[in-house]
Amino acid sequence: MPYRETAERPKLAPEERRFFTKRDDVEKGPFERGALLRAIRAGKLHRATLVRAEDESEWRPLSYVKQIDAEVAPAPKVEFDAARHLLHDEDSGSFGKGIVIGLLGGCGGWILAEIFAKGRETKRGARIGFVVQLVGGIFLRLVLGKP
Repeated sequence: MPYRETAERPKLAPEERRFFTKRDDVEKGPFERGALLRAIRAGKLHRATLVRAEDESEWRPLSYVKQIDAEVAPAPKVEFDAARHLLHDEDSGSFGKGIVIGLLGGCGGWILAEIFAKGRETKRGARIGFVVQLVGGIFLRLVLGKP
């Protein structure tokens, strides 16, 4: 491993910085920021690859270099709350469309149960289930949603 002095190095402006990479005690570089970005995108370097700026003496994972990581980091995961979206988002459609879609789905299930059910009690259960779904859906919409 090459000898490195631990003395203070003069700081460079972010756009002037070049970086060295290190893998298996083999150092390469210096590389400009753009070259590192291309290597990452091509899969030749990873966010865990050790790097150091030419004005620094410490090695660190590439993901710790903010000016590079910001351009290659995966987009933050956005949590999607389906219930909130469906009940409160004005752009998600209209109340009437929701009623029609729910009614069609419930009717479709009821009709399938009437066609394929073997016993009288099963068909009766499908009818009761449809009514419960209809009443429950309207109740939830009125209580939780914006009518």
